[in-house]
Amino acid sequence: MEYGLITSVWSVEGVPLAESLRRAAALGIPRVEVFGRGHGDPRHLSPSQLSDCVAAVNAAGIEVTAFTSLLPANPGSRDTRAERSNWEYFVRALDAAQAFGAKKLIHMTGEKESGSDRRDAWERSVAFARRCCDEARAHGVYLLVELEPTVASLVRDLESLVAYRRAVAAPELKFNLDTGHLHVIRVGESELEPILEHVVHVHLSDNRGTHDAHEDLGGGSADLAGYLARLVATGIEERCRALAIGPAVASIELHYGLLPPFARRPADDSSRKAWIFVHDVLRPSVDERLLGAEARP
Repeated sequence: MEYGLITSVWSVEGVPLAESLRRAAALGIPRVEVFGRGHGDPRHLSPSQLSDCVAAVNAAGIEVTAFTSLLPANPGSRDTRAERSNWEYFVRALDAAQAFGAKKLIHMTGEKESGSDRRDAWERSVAFARRCCDEARAHGVYLLVELEPTVASLVRDLESLVAYRRAVAAPELKFNLDTGHLHVIRVGESELEPILEHVVHVHLSDNRGTHDAHEDLGGGSADLAGYLARLVATGIEERCRALAIGPAVASIELHYGLLPPFARRPADDSSRKAWIFVHDVLRPSVDERLLGAEARP
């Protein structure tokens, strides 16, 4: 398992994407996931700005492993304008992912709207995901969906995550596992069996089990080492190699969620602290869990 960082930590501070990429490299972080809102919104990145970002990646010798596509509207909405704006965003996000050489695009599944029927929203979201998978297939990119731990979310637990992939019925649709989301809905590493064969990416986030706060790693109570050890033991690295999408990566996700601004550390400090935690605490803990599992009869 390799590790990286999502650029959201700098986006919420208003740092331009190219500068964020340079800061990640300066901290010794070799892999990044581009955050597709704020500084990485593909609708607002001009061709020259995107070229500058790609040049920053190449000059720094780092790798963009995924692009977090954050649709501007709910894909489960009945509003036809929502679908048009989402499609415009998606096509540009796909182009940006390709420009960076990323083979993984994180994809939103959407929510039930007030006064609407959940089944209707589900079907609209599934139809849009199928359309996106068809487009992604032509570009050699995989769409990754994850569960969102809120009541309104269409995909809010393991059962609905599995059902969503079955409904879309496209081989390009895989799973992103968000450790913080699982912790909020009280799903432990021993319960992951229904989704393991399709997990090819991880968002590494922490919280205290009440909401998706994205606290400093180790500041919450999520069993980060347990989740990662389970994924490694069940073949995530082999799955990624078989799909030719690069290494299996756990991308650190900080400062984007319900953590209030006054509780946030400066982005550079948080990123540095998280990277030290990964290397000094988390990676050895994962290795220890894997050795312990091998030693058990």
